[in-house]
Amino acid sequence: MLRNGSNCFIAQVEGRSGTAYATIVNSRAENCEFGFLAHANSFVAVSNSVATGTDVTNSDCYADFIALGDPTGIGTLALDNIVATSCYYGVAAAPLATGGTGQITFANSLVTNNNTGTAAFGKIYTFGNNRVYGNFNEQNNSSLTPISAE
Repeated sequence: MLRNGSNCFIAQVEGRSGTAYATIVNSRAENCEFGFLAHANSFVAVSNSVATGTDVTNSDCYADFIALGDPTGIGTLALDNIVATSCYYGVAAAPLATGGTGQITFANSLVTNNNTGTAAFGKIYTFGNNRVYGNFNEQNNSSLTPISAE
């Protein structure tokens, strides 16, 4: 468990080449600005894990789970059986200010008690078995792209 850090779990490529891979299982991020973060050129799989903040107004906790991209590549999160709660964004796929995009696939997960549950400035794919409810700005939840299990 990591607590009270600016970024709790982060995958980032140093320099501009290569890819970072990470697998995170049975973990908890508490009171972090970014709970689980995949930067450009990173692929992070997270399962059976929780991210929780204490402030849904964006001052202490910006995103529980976030994938960021930049012009060099995509940041990718694969989420399974996660809980995202009590943060500004629960699950977010976003570009950095310099461009690019983030991408998330998630299943079997709960996103609740955030300012906004899902924010797809990039792409968020779902298997359709997630529970996104009880967020303060439900109307701001981004539409998710459905995918079918094979």
